[in-house]
Amino acid sequence: FESLSGFTTTGATMLARPDNAPAPVLLWRSLLNAGGAVWTLTFALCILRPLRATGLDCKPWALSERDPDMVRALRRHVGLAASLFGMGAAGGALALMASGTAPLWAVCLSLSGLSTGGFAPTGAPLGDVLSPVALAVLGLLLFVGAMSFPLWPGSQPGAGQGSRLARQAALIWRDGEWRGFCLWLLLWSAAGAWVWDWGLGEAALLTLNFASTAGFTLEAAALGEASAVWLLLPLLVGGMSLSTAGGCKFLRALLAWRSVQHEMRRLMMPQAAARVQLAGHQVAPAHIAACWSYFALLFAVLGASLLAGSWFMELNLPQNLQFVVANLSNANYQSLMSPSADGTLLDAPAMIFAAILMLAGRMELLLFLLLLHPLLWRLMREN
Repeated sequence: FESLSGFTTTGATMLARPDNAPAPVLLWRSLLNAGGAVWTLTFALCILRPLRATGLDCKPWALSERDPDMVRALRRHVGLAASLFGMGAAGGALALMASGTAPLWAVCLSLSGLSTGGFAPTGAPLGDVLSPVALAVLGLLLFVGAMSFPLWPGSQPGAGQGSRLARQAALIWRDGEWRGFCLWLLLWSAAGAWVWDWGLGEAALLTLNFASTAGFTLEAAALGEASAVWLLLPLLVGGMSLSTAGGCKFLRALLAWRSVQHEMRRLMMPQAAARVQLAGHQVAPAHIAACWSYFALLFAVLGASLLAGSWFMELNLPQNLQFVVANLSNANYQSLMSPSADGTLLDAPAMIFAAILMLAGRMELLLFLLLLHPLLWRLMREN
């Protein structure tokens, strides 16, 4: 359970007190998060993107042209993802150490933060043991982890360092998903600060913590049952497409919202021929249909999982919703501070149920169900 939770960047743990675990165990858990993040990025670039399962064809940029040689593409993307992730994690660890964090904790938090994995080297709330500067560095790592990988510095080819940075800045500025994601974080943080009387900085860090699906435990008393349910929406939406974050991805939510706006305009002005647009580019109807198909599948899986969760764990509706949405979004459900938060209380059926949700969420639901379809295995045997 611990290994699967780490590799899927979920972060749920069976260790009641990670503080008492040996240093190699703490480092290994964070390395599992890092390995899972690199695998997630490679899986998205080599599998999901060629299958048009991430919505990247809606955007005006791409990492590179599709390579028909899968082995060569896999080798290239693994090397690129691992090198950039390693440099980012090293920079984050140095920044955390400069803010007064112990070296082991700095390395573990940097690896788990950039991977949005959620494994912490302590069972105490991070807001009680880290300085404000260290929390700001952790928030920056979470934001970068929730960004699309092609927007990371160094991910785009260029003739020189200056032209590469200029191209990267132009891509970020033109990217409609990035702008929408930043606006979404700001609005939900401001609303959380107003509704729950949080400080603005606290609300921003909590929103980013769950929107990135990291699920670190930040404050011991920050979440009640109602405020935990409030944070389920950013948890369900998740980060940007082609990122290490889980959730349904902000791009899909943005396309769904744009398609609803388009239908409302079409009903009011039937003669209007305009299509759904993203960052000034028209979105093909096939992408909109795929987006709604994903949401139909998501809510069907959510409904079935809620029924299964009430049977396996005998939780009330808010607790069951927290458990199912968090695991399906690859986030640490224990950070929601529900009575079921202690992972050591899960029995074997509940752990298997949580593990299935983690795998389904990390494999974007459709591919996970495809692996269970008997037709796929029959075709593989025939070929």
